[in-house]
Order: sequence, then structure tokens, then C-alpha cells
Amino acid sequence: MSGLIDRFTKTLNRNETVYLLILLAFLIRAGFGIAIGNRYLPMADQPVFDELARNLADGRGLMITDRLIDPPSDAPPEVLERYLTAPERVRDLRLRALYGVLRPNQPTAFVEPMVPLIFGFIYKIFGPGIIIPRLLQSFLDALVVGMIFLIGRMALPKSRAPGIAALIYVFYPFSIMFTGALITQPIYLFLQCASIYLFYRLMVKGRAGTAVLFGIAFGMTILTRISIITFAPCFLIAVWFQRYRKPNWAWTINGLLLAAILLLPWIIRNQQELGEPLLLPTKGGRNLWEYNNQNFSKERIEGSDFEGVDILYNKFALKHIGQIKGEEYIEFPEFHFSVNEIERDKILNHNVLEFIKANPVIFAKLCVLRFYQFFRVTPSHHPHLFFKIAAWGSFGWILPLSLIGALLLLPSWRKMLLIYLLIGYNIATHTLTASGIPHRLPIDPFLILLAAYSLHWIGTKTKILKPDKEI
Repeated sequence: MSGLIDRFTKTLNRNETVYLLILLAFLIRAGFGIAIGNRYLPMADQPVFDELARNLADGRGLMITDRLIDPPSDAPPEVLERYLTAPERVRDLRLRALYGVLRPNQPTAFVEPMVPLIFGFIYKIFGPGIIIPRLLQSFLDALVVGMIFLIGRMALPKSRAPGIAALIYVFYPFSIMFTGALITQPIYLFLQCASIYLFYRLMVKGRAGTAVLFGIAFGMTILTRISIITFAPCFLIAVWFQRYRKPNWAWTINGLLLAAILLLPWIIRNQQELGEPLLLPTKGGRNLWEYNNQNFSKERIEGSDFEGVDILYNKFALKHIGQIKGEEYIEFPEFHFSVNEIERDKILNHNVLEFIKANPVIFAKLCVLRFYQFFRVTPSHHPHLFFKIAAWGSFGWILPLSLIGALLLLPSWRKMLLIYLLIGYNIATHTLTASGIPHRLPIDPFLILLAAYSLHWIGTKTKILKPDKEI
């Protein structure tokens, strides 16, 4: 048996095997997307991206219509009741703004532009619908299988971990599930992985073409999720410590400058359409309010319809409500209709900052809860036994093995530095801001790579696998 496993892991690390794994990954994801049909998965924000894409395809630009605020004319009684009773929906109706910020029939900068543009382009060619975007996301996520293999080859050239990681990712349930949703995660994950892969390739070969591709990939990554922009200095840190060849500062800096240039059309568009050269989307204040102030708002404290992690946050709020200071910053502002999207975002950001300054200890405890939420295994809003088995049968063992792998690879930290920085950066960012399994998904391929290294190490120590040379 050990000889069979040894030969199998060697086969996994052949290029032709990886091509087959990429194809298999696509077929699994595409099959899943087709099988669930023309219906949304139970994940937030999908109607928003669909609406933005529809309006882009129709030539109305980046905006929403009243369709996302008013209840559908054919809404069943249970849906209509939610519009009339759920605090968030009631507030949207009262303020005539989605999430209390995004006003209909006006140009918006509420979300980053890349995903709506991609979906809008698809809708323009094929017409509105969920299936084609899912097929694109399935294709992009299948390519992640190949990229994580190639990244592993460059970071761990004497290990069989790359092929093992590629195989694990093919069947990774969180990856498969998220390709079926119209949200930023699948496209962002692909672009982020492409940026990391192209950077490693730039360090190994140092070619101008690779630098250009790296800049394009990282620029598109920023335009998909703006929070990654402050990760840019980490590439320079990795250049300083890398050991592949003489540090090539010029191509790295040029690539980052190209990424910055790609942001200019978005900034110019916002200046022309909204009157300010915005880089950051206007969703930030509302999202930060949701993960901090809202927990202690009247609508949450008096609410009862909680499940999953929301129960934990509600218990926390009830325990600490008597200690809260700065009560005037807790409730969602009653914006007048004349207050535009940009000003609403600024006010919400101000209220969150004042809340944190008034309650630093409470904020620190909320960060602990967000840290837990980032690494929780079972999806909080999917209590079915199937989801629990899938979660514990995948990330449940990947997480501890990834920690072991990170420790085992510390002697080779220079080669692994960028991956360590990416993982640490994502953990820190989402611990401080907004957290959950969707926010963790972009680093899961790298956790899988570390876990695969642990599996390879265990295999060699137990003599199931023949030992390779040290990296």
C-alpha cells in the first residue's frame, strides 16, 4: 500500500496530471452551477451584483433601480412580510436607499467595479442569467488548481506538496460552493492567486512581460476588493528577503506602478459621476457599522430571529450593553434624501470611529469574535448535517495541518514569506473590520498548500512516502 501511495503522489506532481486535475475541477464546479439552476444560493449581495450588471449591460452605467428596494409585485406573503417587518428592509424603504446608503437611479461607487463590469460584459453578450457567470467562475477557480501547484513548485521545489494541494483543492467544498454565487469571492480569489503566482515567477525569472502581467493582475485584484491595496508594500518586503536570485527592484516597482495606473479610470469616473475622485468604495462605513455599532442597536438588542454566529454576537451585546458609551453613535442615522451616497459613507465611518474610541475594550473583544468567525469551520447559516460533514471533512483538518506546515517551513521562511504575509494580512484585516468564511476563502488555497506539506512530511516520517531532498 505504501508503494502505491508513493507512486500516486509522484504522479500528482506531473504536469500532465495537473492538467487533468484542472479539467476535473472545472467539470465539478460547472456541474454544480448548472445543477442548482436559475436560483441564488443563500448568500448575501447576489441581487446587488446582478442588478449592477444588468444596468451596465443596458447602458445605464453602474447603478441600481428601485427594484432592490421595493417588494416585488408578485412577492409571496412571507417575502412581503419581511419587507414590512425586517428592520433592514423597513429602513431601506423609509430612507429610499439600499443598505441605507445606495440610492437608486443614480451613479454609485458602493462596490468596486471589476466584478460588476465582468458580469455586465457577460450579460451584454449572453443576456442576463446566472449560469454563464457561474461557468466563468468555475473556469477561473479551476485555474487556481494549476496556480497553487506552480506556486508550490517555486516555493517548495523539492516537495510533493504542490500536487497534493492541487488534488485537495479540486474537491474543496467551500471553493465549489462559492463558484455558484454571484459575489466577488471567486473572481477575487483567482486574481489574487494570479498576482502571487506572477510575483513568484517574476522573482525566479525577472522578465519584463511577467512584470507587466503581475501589474495587471494586482491592479485588477485591487479593483475587485480594495482592501488588498495596502498589501502592496508586502511585495517589496518579499523582494528584500527573497533568495531566488539578485533582488530585481525595478520590475517589481514597475509592476506595482502599473497596478496603480489601472486604478485611474475608476478614480476619474467617480470624479465625473459623483463629483469626488474616490478610490475607496462607499460601502465601507455601512459594513463597519454592521460589525460594530449595530450589535448594540435597538433593532438587534430587541431582535429574536438569530442563527449561527449571530446568536454569539447577540449574547455578547446583551452582556455588554450596560457598558457601552457614545450611545449617540449606535443607531443607524436617519439620512435626509438630499444627503448623497458619499456623505452617508463619511458619516457612518465617523460614527464607527467615535464608537471605537469610546469603547476600546468592547472593540477589542469584538475583534476576538471576528477572529473566531474568520476561522470557524461550519457555515453559520447552513445547519444541515451535510454542510457540517463537508466542512469538518475539509477545512476541519486542513486548518490544524496548515499550522503544522507553517511551523515546519519556518527554516525556509524566505521562500514562503509572501504567503505568510498574505495569510497574516488577511487575518489582521478581517479581524479589525468584517469577518466570516467568505472573507477567509481567498487564503484557503495557501492554507491547503501548507496542509499538503504537512501530509507529505507525515508520509515521509511514517515511511509511507520515500523522503525527498530538503528544500
